[in-house]
Amino acid sequence: MDILLHEKTIKGKRFTYANDEEFRETCMATFRWGFYRFRTKTKEPLIIDCGAHIGISLLYFKMKYPQARVIGFEANPDTFKLLEKNIAQNHLSGVKLVQAAVSDQEGMISFYVGKDNGGELTQWGDAGVQNKWNTSNRYTAITVPSVQLSSYIEQPVDFLKLNIEGMEGIVLKDIEPKLYLVKKLRIEYHGSSTNSENKLEEVLSLLEQHGFRYVLEQYSKVVGLTQIERNDPYFLNIYTYRQPLPWWWHRYAWYLLSRVRVISRSIRWQLARVARRLRLKR
Repeated sequence: MDILLHEKTIKGKRFTYANDEEFRETCMATFRWGFYRFRTKTKEPLIIDCGAHIGISLLYFKMKYPQARVIGFEANPDTFKLLEKNIAQNHLSGVKLVQAAVSDQEGMISFYVGKDNGGELTQWGDAGVQNKWNTSNRYTAITVPSVQLSSYIEQPVDFLKLNIEGMEGIVLKDIEPKLYLVKKLRIEYHGSSTNSENKLEEVLSLLEQHGFRYVLEQYSKVVGLTQIERNDPYFLNIYTYRQPLPWWWHRYAWYLLSRVRVISRSIRWQLARVARRLRLKR
């Protein structure tokens, strides 16, 4: 069955996609909730996007930092075609796309991809390990190229995004000798009873050993280790940083600053209104 593709323009950028729900929720997380928002002093940050999907996060990075150098990895061949199309039709430069899964080995690996569901392709949950949600009725195993992420980290990385569906622990161990080059990570952690190599405590311990502090977020709430709901499977966001500032600054400063700007505009508007009334009275 042929996959029905959709098109939409958001913030002046054209998107081609295969799944309405995935597109809507990914755009919401990226543009409204600011999942990948980060600050840097350089105009040309190096950004590595692991699990680039159809390119929504890549487009966000290039909108925020037009001169950024971005490397995007996507293993699913069907998803990669849409990724290439979205980068090309928006005329983005400084972007290198790699059709491969990031892993701890070079070669070929089994990769679980979503099946065609009545003409709509499911592209969430594709993974290089079999998680609990990668069931045979919804996913099928194919063979894809794999690369060592460590081979791509040869200079300081301003932002590293890991959304690799259960491969977090494997990849972090691979890049451990080069973590000193990474300034910030944004990790979408996926816990599953069928994936014993991806243990949250080991991931957090590795980050701590290399100078990272972190904030954990689950269901849009900041949580501590003892507050995590460890259903099977379960998910949470890990925001990392190195600066010695409190956690709320790194997670919520963007929101606080945006409110200050709104209040400031309101005050200026009110003052201008008073000034006009005083001029009229004269």
